[in-house]
Amino acid sequence: MGHKTQAITVFMLLCLMASVAFADVSVSGLSADAEKNVLLTLALKKESCTAPEWKIRGMFDDADQEIDQALRALGYYHAVAKKTLVFKDRCWQAAFNIESGPRVVIDEVSITITGDAAGDVEFKNLREALLLMRGSPLRHDRYEAMKTRMASLAMDLGYLQSVFTEKTLRVDKDRNTAQIILVFAAGKRMLFGDVVVNQQILEPAFVAKYLDIKRADIYTSAHIVNTYTALFNSGYFDSIDIRPDTQHIVNQRVPVTINLKPKSQYHYAFGAGYDTDIGPLGSATYINRRLNRYGHFLTGNFDLSPVLSTADAEYTVPLAHPVYDAFSFGGGLKYEDTDSYRSDTGKISARLKHLFGNGWKQTLFMDYSYEDFDLGTSSGHTMVLGPGASWLRAVSDNLLRPTRGYRMQFDVSGSYKNPLSEVSYLQGAVSAVWMQPSPWNDKPGNSRWGSGKWIARTELGATWVDPFPKLPTTYRYYAGGINSVRGYAYKELGPKDSFGTVVGGTFLSVFSIEYEHAILDDWGVAAFVDTGNAFKPNDIHLKTGVGLGARWYSPIGPVRVDIALPLDESDSSFQIHFAAGARL
Repeated sequence: MGHKTQAITVFMLLCLMASVAFADVSVSGLSADAEKNVLLTLALKKESCTAPEWKIRGMFDDADQEIDQALRALGYYHAVAKKTLVFKDRCWQAAFNIESGPRVVIDEVSITITGDAAGDVEFKNLREALLLMRGSPLRHDRYEAMKTRMASLAMDLGYLQSVFTEKTLRVDKDRNTAQIILVFAAGKRMLFGDVVVNQQILEPAFVAKYLDIKRADIYTSAHIVNTYTALFNSGYFDSIDIRPDTQHIVNQRVPVTINLKPKSQYHYAFGAGYDTDIGPLGSATYINRRLNRYGHFLTGNFDLSPVLSTADAEYTVPLAHPVYDAFSFGGGLKYEDTDSYRSDTGKISARLKHLFGNGWKQTLFMDYSYEDFDLGTSSGHTMVLGPGASWLRAVSDNLLRPTRGYRMQFDVSGSYKNPLSEVSYLQGAVSAVWMQPSPWNDKPGNSRWGSGKWIARTELGATWVDPFPKLPTTYRYYAGGINSVRGYAYKELGPKDSFGTVVGGTFLSVFSIEYEHAILDDWGVAAFVDTGNAFKPNDIHLKTGVGLGARWYSPIGPVRVDIALPLDESDSSFQIHFAAGARL
């Protein structure tokens, strides 16, 4: 009975809300900004048709004061309103025709900064920017923003005891001019004092390498943010609490306490899914976050599918600057069985990783691999020992649902034939994804139809090899699939031998352009054209696919379903591609 009563009550409330009609309150004679501000201020705007007449008349009388308040905030001090109020059988109407009059203009801005900030470059730049308000229309919100910007900059740069000794806004209504006078006493610039870190899982000297807060350094909020980011990205801590003690400043020193709560030492994850390139997929991940008190950690991954299965483990050692540098070594196994070939690969590798200050990630590596492969009409096995490097940068405005950004990666690797390596080759590749909002998203009236974005993608690669038959399939180029040329099966495209078997190429070119448009909060549609192929220099034939797709913007990232048609010779008349995850 209780649930039924609640349901009836909710239903009645919904019916009551649906039956409430709001009166027509109109404002005319003003600019768009002024009209909007008046409507937001008018209490009448919030009243329904059923409000009692005495209440509406009282609020109508008070409307003059509300209009004056709303327009003064934008610099109009001489507004005159002509207003009418009409009661009809079912509702009432109020209309306001307003003449805003002349607008107050700022004719003088005086900003004085005293204390250590008087010679601070950033304060000088801010002062010069704020002085440019001279000659602009008065807006009280911008005057408040001036003061907020100065106070915020002071906090950011360590002037923690700063104060305005004068903050005056004088308005001469007869001359329609305003004068702003600000005197800002910044006081002394603070330094970091003692830094106490509370944690028990790692060596204090190791944790200190993540801190951008050093005793006697100039206090800035940027140092605090950098420290938080470094500790968060380290992967060791579940919660990070950084507390500057501004109540106990001694000799301009601000003591700081950092409380760190560790993540669990072990992490396990299991997953299942489906990918049209490789079929049903099962996965497992294991992480040991703390092999010792010096931050060494171990990761293991296992993926199982009919087409591609992998297992790998990696041991990582943070170096002297762990925020930027790490060394790792490990190994892995891979089994791949496509329509073009079958291969079994084992690999051991060592990697030196570095994060540059501009966001680029560099990986220098040495791989030693053994691959046994079968292309149907030919087979082989090859050992390869060779160095390589990759550089990666990804930028996006949203990790789960990006609308703007890019991803670029450069790769180079090679080997020279020797007793430990059976083939000589040199390979270079570049891949890029570029995403940009549609230019007509911001046009008036378009917001109700959702927003769109353009996605461009390319992948280019080239290989010199001697001899080609000894080159493992891992290092050969193939095309086709959801992340390559849609409309064609996974790794279906590439040079063929005399028996018609796809043997892979030494060059790769893939280009894609796609338009994606959101039609509901969590759904979208897409149209695309892909072209490209893997080839040899004397046999270049690009193949093209076109199609349409559906997008679901799930809580864990976008899910893509594409139906693509090949415009050139193919093993099938169409392909359905399915994948999940952001592309940046």
